[in-house]
Amino acid sequence: MKNYVVVGKTTEMNHQQWLDMRKKSVGGSEIAAALGLSRWRSPFDVWAEKTGHVTKKDEPTDAMRFGTLLEPVIRKEFARRNGLEVCECPYILAHKDYPFMTCNLDGYVKLPDGSCAVLEIKTANTFASDEWSNMCAPLEYIMQVQYYLAISQMRFAYLAVLIGSSDYRQVIIERDDEVIAVIIEKLKEFWRMVETNTPPPVRGMDNNLLASLYPSSRPNVIALGKEHEALFIQYEEAKKAMDEAKKLKEDAEAKLKMLLMDNEAATCNGYRISWKTSSRTTFSSDKAKVLLNMEQIKSCMVESSVRTFRVTKVKPKADATKKK
Repeated sequence: MKNYVVVGKTTEMNHQQWLDMRKKSVGGSEIAAALGLSRWRSPFDVWAEKTGHVTKKDEPTDAMRFGTLLEPVIRKEFARRNGLEVCECPYILAHKDYPFMTCNLDGYVKLPDGSCAVLEIKTANTFASDEWSNMCAPLEYIMQVQYYLAISQMRFAYLAVLIGSSDYRQVIIERDDEVIAVIIEKLKEFWRMVETNTPPPVRGMDNNLLASLYPSSRPNVIALGKEHEALFIQYEEAKKAMDEAKKLKEDAEAKLKMLLMDNEAATCNGYRISWKTSSRTTFSSDKAKVLLNMEQIKSCMVESSVRTFRVTKVKPKADATKKK
């Protein structure tokens, strides 16, 4: 019995239709972020997009663009290496019980016993090759594949990756029903937040998003409850630790530079440091004042606004009623 329903065909949808459908569900590339397991996005970020609080610029990066271009090549290479038939899947599938769970498979593999397996295709930078060593894959992609297995009801998946330009690897990921059960329960909680417009807790990675949501301040002072005092303490303690860490780093840097003197680089027991001479072009305001008049200089100036965040300890006011 199928565990999914077909809710769309990508080849018959325009870009706006695809974006509209994306807002109504959580896709495979978003699942790790929605569950708080992504290094790049937070649950709050996904929530803000699904609820319409922010509109993401849908401009693919170079990495995304080349990933799309290389997908047919990697699919063909997988078929050649494994001697298996691979089919494209131009459909958007949704879980039959939870319509907010959707996926668009890169492909599926026809197996000799008549069953099928998921095929997920990735490209990766050579700097990330260690994440794919020992038949392993990054957590975000493992969660994505388990999510696809939950929707498709398939038993396992092939995860094929091209690292750099010529390092092909593949990983087999077995279906884990315990993990899938946790994914579904956590995602149900997340989707309730979307439906009730209740934001998930924010994280450090959300600071830029918060600045775009609240770009301007009003001249208001609000009183926070005593239960929030721990956040002030956390901020001050973290800042102190950062200041101390910065001082230790700068001390070590100065001592290493003293050891290098006028040498460009040094090595030590597996470490390498360098202190190279380099040139750069900068804007000289003093020269500009000589070559340009003040009106010309002003015409080049662009005004912008930014919200500055500070935490300070307010000294309690002295009690004026007390007699000296």
